[in-house]
Amino acid sequence: MAVCGLAKAAVNGVWAATRPFKTDIEGRFVYVAEGERRWLIAAFDFSYMFRRSSRAWREAIAEATGIPVECIWVHELQNHSAPIALELDGEPVDRLVEACLPAIQEAIAGACEAEVSFAVIDLGDRFNLNREQYVPGLGMVTVWHGLEFDEAGRPFTQDAGLMLMCGYKPELPAFEKPIYFDRPADPQGVIVVLRQRDGGKVLGTLARFAAHADVFANCTWDLGRGDPKDLWYHFDWPGYLRRRLEETLGGVGVTLCGPCGDLSTRNRHAAGSDAGDRRSREIGCGIADALLEAWHSKPRWRPLDLGPVVYADLDLPLRDTVPTCRDEIAAAEPRSRQVHQEFEAAIRSNAPAWQVKQLADLHQHWLCMDRIIDRWAGLSEDELRRRAMRVELQAVRLGDLVLAGLPGESMAETSQWLRAQSLGRRLVTVDQVNGYCAYQTTSEQYDMGGYAYWCSCLAREATNLTRRKSLDLIRRCED
Repeated sequence: MAVCGLAKAAVNGVWAATRPFKTDIEGRFVYVAEGERRWLIAAFDFSYMFRRSSRAWREAIAEATGIPVECIWVHELQNHSAPIALELDGEPVDRLVEACLPAIQEAIAGACEAEVSFAVIDLGDRFNLNREQYVPGLGMVTVWHGLEFDEAGRPFTQDAGLMLMCGYKPELPAFEKPIYFDRPADPQGVIVVLRQRDGGKVLGTLARFAAHADVFANCTWDLGRGDPKDLWYHFDWPGYLRRRLEETLGGVGVTLCGPCGDLSTRNRHAAGSDAGDRRSREIGCGIADALLEAWHSKPRWRPLDLGPVVYADLDLPLRDTVPTCRDEIAAAEPRSRQVHQEFEAAIRSNAPAWQVKQLADLHQHWLCMDRIIDRWAGLSEDELRRRAMRVELQAVRLGDLVLAGLPGESMAETSQWLRAQSLGRRLVTVDQVNGYCAYQTTSEQYDMGGYAYWCSCLAREATNLTRRKSLDLIRRCED
C-alpha cells in the first residue's frame, strides 16, 4: 500500500508583480510513495514556465527531498491571469523553491497509508468548446473570445474580425449564416479522492478538466477593450474547482488541466473583473459539482498503490522557418513586413480568400518569431543550431488510472488518440508538464492554418512523435 500526502503554498512573492491580486496564486502538491517508488506533482497557477526553469526547480526539490528528478512533475495550468515564463526565469526559481519546499516537506512528513476512489465522467459540451473551425473557402480559423451562443447553447459567430486574420473580412457565402464552433472538444472530467486508511479522513482530491484557464483574462482584457484597472492576478476556474472540492470533501484540492491548445471554456461574454470572477466561479464550481455528483453515486474505495513512474527524453524537430541562430531573428521582422505587403496586395487584387488567409497566417508567424523563440518556447542556441527541441515525457500509474504528462500545449485530438490506443477512460492526459514548448500543432492545422499554425516552432511531424513516445510510456505503465 502506498503512502500519500498533500499540501499547498501561496507563491505571490516569487516574481515581480505588476498588478494587484484578486486571489492568491498558488502551488498544490501531491506526494505518493510505495517501496522504492516515489512521485511528486506540483500544480501551479502559472500561465507557463520555460523548460529550463522547470528543470532547475525540480533539481532543487530533488536535492532537498531525495525524490529522483525524473519522478517530479511540474504542471502549469495555462492561466492567462498569472505570470508567464519570462517572469519566472532565473532568480524567481530560487524564490519559488523557498516558497514551496516547506509545504512539500510537510506533505512528505505527513504522508500516510491511503485509500483511493475515483470517477471518470463525460461532461459533454457543458463547460468547454473547440475554438477552431474550418470555414469553406477560407481555411481553419481560431477565435479566442467573443463567440455568441444560440438558444440551444451552441457557440457561433459571423464576425470575421474575431478570427485572427489581421483585420481581413472576406465576403464569402459561409458568413451569411452562423458559423458554429462545434468541432470535438475533450469531454473527460476526472475526480480522484484520497483518504487515510485509518480513520477515513480525506487527504485531498485531484480533479482534471481540459480548457484554457482564460475566463478572467477574457473578461478583463476583452480583446484589448478592457479597463487596465481590471487587470488582476486570479486563479480562474481551476482555483474555484479545487476550492469547491475542499469545501465539500476536505483536504487539499489539486486541479490538473488536460491538453487544451484548441480548447476554451464556454464563457459567455461579460466585461470587468467582477464579471470575470463570477464567471470563473460558475464554471469551476459547475465542473466540481458535476464531478461530485458522479463520484457520490458510487464511491468505491481500494488501497492506493503506486505503479511505475516512467519518463523519456525526446527531440522534436523544428520547422524550417525557425532561425538557425539568434543572429538571424532580426531577419524575421522585415520578412513579416514583406508578407504583409503581399497580404494587402492580395486583398486589392481580389485574390481568393484562402490565399489571403494564408498570407495573414504567414505574416503573423514571422511577426511573432522572436516571441516564439525567446518568450514562449525558450529555445537554446544549441537547439536552434541542431534543429531540435528537447522535451521530457512522463507517465505514472496511480491505482487504476494512468496519468500521462505531455509537454507544451497539445490538442484535444491527442487525448482522444492516446485513449483510443491504450486505456480508454482510465487514461488521464495532463498538459504542460515539465516546461513549455509552445504548441504541438497537428498536420491538419499546418495544412489549414489558424493560430496553431502560426504560433508554433515545431515541424509538422513533431506531434506524431510525441504521441508515439507517450503511448510507449503509457503501455509501460500498464505492464
